[in-house]
Order: sequence, then structure tokens, then C-alpha cells
Amino acid sequence: MTRWSVLAAAVVAVGVGVGDGRAEWPTMRAKPKPLPGIPAYPYQTTSPMTQPKPLATGTSLPRLTVGGDSDPLRALSLEPGSTTTVRETTTRTTTAGRCRGERVEKTERVTTTTTGIAGSGPVDTTVATFSLLDQVIRVDHCTLSKVSVALYPDGKYVIAFRADQNPQPADPLARTLTARGTGIDTGLDPVQFRRNKFFVTVRGYAADPLGERGIGATKAAVLELPVEPFWVNRGEPYPATVEGTSEAVRRNFKVVERVDVDFTYR
Repeated sequence: MTRWSVLAAAVVAVGVGVGDGRAEWPTMRAKPKPLPGIPAYPYQTTSPMTQPKPLATGTSLPRLTVGGDSDPLRALSLEPGSTTTVRETTTRTTTAGRCRGERVEKTERVTTTTTGIAGSGPVDTTVATFSLLDQVIRVDHCTLSKVSVALYPDGKYVIAFRADQNPQPADPLARTLTARGTGIDTGLDPVQFRRNKFFVTVRGYAADPLGERGIGATKAAVLELPVEPFWVNRGEPYPATVEGTSEAVRRNFKVVERVDVDFTYR
């Protein structure tokens, strides 16, 4: 065996003993390394159909407060959690006897029952109501209409509205809901959607008695009430009333002067 044959056999033997038994021959190509800080996840591009659309905002009229500060009838009614107070009064009556000037004393007990709500006096029944300046909030073919918001001193809130996706021409509100110039248009063909997902959020503001929409100054937001997203089918009106309780409503009931309603769809 020649000297070159021995050297070639040694090189092959060293290559076989490394790694998994196969020698890695040069390929004359660079092997780029992944950039640091980017996880190796299967990233996917987002379709324009699934992205949220522009946000349309409706501003309310000034706050309208209805109801009285107290309801005396509720304070006297027997309700769950009410208390009953029993008072006993002792009365002594003295009468003169017919014989020999005798005097007779009689003792009578009178029981008085008072019923009232436990731990409180009159109950606050004031309600702060808000209606929108615009009858319709529209983004493309999706609309919100007949929007109203009511806030209660104990933190309860009620949000009512009607949602539509491509309303039927025979609908009495169709012309108002589909009027151009009263909302946002993104240029999509509305016929291609059978239903859409609606997103609604109500925000309350303080120190905004005038609500000047033309002024670019910011407003003091004191509460936010997001509505659970919901689906609306084509041509099927979706009337809804959303009720709930919020600590922010209870805490800021007296200072909320105006609300905004944000709306978009997907």
C-alpha cells in the first residue's frame, strides 16, 4: 500500500468516527443563522377581512337626571332585608269605685309595630340618562341606532341599542341606517358578508357640560363599560339591552355629565 493510500484511509476513518457516522463534506455554501430575539414560531399574515375596522364614536346629549332623591313609600314598605321594631307601652288608668269611695287601678299594654328598610332611611331613586346626538352610528354596512345609557347611584347601568347588518329595504329605518355621509366608509362590498361581529364600548366623562365635538381638547374619562362582542346576521335587526353593575359607576355617578359610544365591527 502506498503512502497516499494510507493517508486517504486515515481521513475516512476519522470522519466516520465523528457525529452520527457520516462525514460532512464541504458544499461551498454559507449556512445563515437565525436572528437573535425572534422566536421560531409559525407566523401567519392577518387577512384584511379579520382586522377591526375604523372606530366610529357617537357623543351624547348633556346628562338628564330623572326621579327624586328619595322615595318615602319604599322606606315604609316591607321588603327582603327589612326590620320590624316592636314597642310596648304601659298605661295605668285610675277610676273611682261606687262603694265607699274606693279607687281601682287598671293596667293596659299597647304594642306598636314599625316596619322599615334595615340600616337606611329613604332610598335614592335618581337615574342619570343619556341619549346620543346622532340617531345612527355607522361603519360601512354595520350600524347602531336607538342608543341610550342609564346610570344608577348604586352602580347599576343599562345600555340599550339596536344593531343592524345590511338592513332590508322594507325596514322603516332602512333609509336612515344606510344614508351616506353619516358614518365611515372603507370601500368594502357589503354583499360578501353574511354576518359580522360587533364591538361596543361606553365611556363616561366628567367636566364636559357642553360636549363641543369641534374642539380638540381631551375630556376627563371616569368610567368605561365594554359590551360583550356579539354577532349580527344580514338583514336581521338585533335589539339588545345590556345590564350590569360597575364600581366606577357607583363612585362617579354624580360627576358623569356626558358619555361616548365607540363602535366598530370585524
